[in-house]
Amino acid sequence: MSTMIRSLVPYPAKDSRDMVTASIRTINSHTFLGVTPVIVVLATIELHPGKRNDFLAEFQKIIAPVRAENGCIEYFPAVDHPTNLQNQPPARNDTVVVCEKWESTAALEAHLIAPHMVAYRPRVKEFVKQVSLQILSPAG
Repeated sequence: MSTMIRSLVPYPAKDSRDMVTASIRTINSHTFLGVTPVIVVLATIELHPGKRNDFLAEFQKIIAPVRAENGCIEYFPAVDHPTNLQNQPPARNDTVVVCEKWESTAALEAHLIAPHMVAYRPRVKEFVKQVSLQILSPAG
């Protein structure tokens, strides 16, 4: 596989940090499998203590339907990967970051009201303490 293609495909990755790093490379390249990503979403989900595994079990059930949605370029959960890097804060054991790429704002909006997402929210409500969203566009 060429270096360019390898930098665009986040799988297989050794761990979630590799997936995020590959995702950042993809965003910086402005293309993924021939599609220009317009919307990048980082959804940081703070969970009640000890609920991460329960949350991720429910989250796994929606990955395939979300990836099948029109306009979904990429969608995966990531968790903090502890290192000894100076600028990295301590790992957050009760946090999941959902990394998403969408072809358009319309695709993202349709995702939010998709039947599987409407059904998913009540199933995870008791696990979630707080959600914050970053909606981004590639710079440059």
